[in-house]
Amino acid sequence: MRGQTTPVLTYLPISHGTVGLYNPHGSVNVVADIEAYSTN
Repeated sequence: MRGQTTPVLTYLPISHGTVGLYNPHGSVNVVADIEAYSTN
């Protein structure tokens, strides 16, 4: 879907304040918004 904006909701574990993203097909622009954070 080259050139398209695709919204995706996902739950990711945040380890030590970082999230790792991997794209095997080149570069990608990513906008991330953290809704909540729990230390439990």
